[in-house]
Amino acid sequence: GHKMARLISLFLCGDISQVDEILPIIRRVVAGDGLDVVRVKELLRKHVENYDEWAAEFDRAAKWAAVMLGPMTFNQGFVECEVPPSAESNQEIYVGIPTAKDIYDVLRDK
Repeated sequence: GHKMARLISLFLCGDISQVDEILPIIRRVVAGDGLDVVRVKELLRKHVENYDEWAAEFDRAAKWAAVMLGPMTFNQGFVECEVPPSAESNQEIYVGIPTAKDIYDVLRDK
């Protein structure tokens, strides 16, 4: 996180003076707690000359980044236990379909 904070500080203001302000933002994202939009916008306001002219765009970009870097929920996959192999469960639907062994035997004969 420290190297990333240094890089962002160099990009934002040309020196490493903002590392201590940027590092907690990065750590929060890495911990999975999302982006602190308020702090990000404060940093941008402080270091970007034309912030007021482009405030709406910076706001949209910060909100977009918050969605991209925010915590996400996921559904646990459905786990079915004691499932018979498909080849054993409905053998009648496989009648007439060659097995892998049959296909390899034909290919080897060519």
